[in-house]
Amino acid sequence: MIALRITVTPRWDNNPALARLASKLKNRKPLMARMGGELNKLLRAHFIRRDKEGNKKGWPRSHFWKKVVHDATAVARVTETTATVRVASYEFAHKVKGGNIRPKRKRALAIPLTAKAAKAGSPRLWKIRFPDNPLFRPKGWDMLFAAKGKKSVIAHYLLRNKVKQFADPRAMPDMKRVRARLVEVASDWLLVHYGRRVKRRVKK
Repeated sequence: MIALRITVTPRWDNNPALARLASKLKNRKPLMARMGGELNKLLRAHFIRRDKEGNKKGWPRSHFWKKVVHDATAVARVTETTATVRVASYEFAHKVKGGNIRPKRKRALAIPLTAKAAKAGSPRLWKIRFPDNPLFRPKGWDMLFAAKGKKSVIAHYLLRNKVKQFADPRAMPDMKRVRARLVEVASDWLLVHYGRRVKRRVKK
C-alpha cells in the first residue's frame, strides 16, 4: 500500500520565549501527540470539504474524498521530536504528486463515460447492478458498450492501459495556515502545562 506521510516538527524561530519553554520539556511526546492530533483533524476536515464539492459533471458521486482519503487518514507515529499522519491511499498519493496510473490486476483501466457507468463504478460492478443490460466490447474497439433501447448502443467505458494523473493543487489544505494553526496549538499546550511553572522559576 502506497501511503502519503505528513510529518510535523515544531519550530519556534519567531518566538524565543516559547523556544525556551519547549527546551525545558523532558518528555515531548505529549506535545507531539497534541500536534499530531490537530494535524489529523485539519487534514480530515479539508477532505470532508472537498467531498462536499461533488463533481463537475454532476454524475452520481463516489465520495472519493470521504471514503478513500478521509477514512484512510490517521496519526501513525509520535516520537519525542515529530508526529506523523498517514493517508493510506495510493489514489491520494497520485492526487498530490501526479503520475501514471496503471491497472493492477486487469489488463486495462475502465474510465466511465456516462453517469450510469459512474454509478456502477466499474465493469465488474456493472454486471451486478445491471445484469439485464450486459456490457460488450466490439473487436478492435477500446470501449465497452451496452444496449440503449432496442436499436442503439452507447459507450459506457473507455479502456486504457494507463492514465496520466495530474497533480491536484488543492489535494492538500493550505499548509501555511496548517503550520500557523499547529504553532497556536503547541503554544497553548505549552502555556497551559508548563507556562505557570516556568514563570515561577524565572521570578526566583
